[in-house]
Amino acid sequence: MGKEKIHINIVVIRHVDLGKSTTTGHLIYKCGGIDKRIIENFEKEAAKMGKGSFKYAWVLDKLKAEHECGITIDISLWKFEISKYYDVYKIGGIGTVPVGQVETGVLKPGMVVTFAPVNVTTEVKSVEMHHEALSEALSGDNVGFNVKNTSKIFIVAMLLVTAKMTHQWKQQVSLLS
Repeated sequence: MGKEKIHINIVVIRHVDLGKSTTTGHLIYKCGGIDKRIIENFEKEAAKMGKGSFKYAWVLDKLKAEHECGITIDISLWKFEISKYYDVYKIGGIGTVPVGQVETGVLKPGMVVTFAPVNVTTEVKSVEMHHEALSEALSGDNVGFNVKNTSKIFIVAMLLVTAKMTHQWKQQVSLLS
């Protein structure tokens, strides 16, 4: 008998025009829930309308009015299976080390991060790439980062890490292997 798959429900709630559809569409794409050719078609269509950044939002926004106005009108429900898993290591004397690619933003030692959807908050102790310590990881970097006092079980279900910035802005760092 094969391993039972983990089932995760994700609900994205934010104020209007803050990138909910774009972020969620990008997550669906990165997890293999939509074909690259479809995203490329959305990108071409959006560019013609002068809305090139909407390519991921249109994964969820299907109505013509949504495309024209740039605002989600109808809800979207998606169900898909992914084969990608987040390689999370538990290293004795070091702690829990999630690994993946920094999709957007910056990840630095000392930052306080929150693992969603489980809402576990902890401090990043160190960031490494190819076993070399980094003062910061930038978009596109494949990294491992050490977080202490955090159970591996919580992090396996992780989809997004939100870095709480000291200047009151929140920057998203998604780890998509």
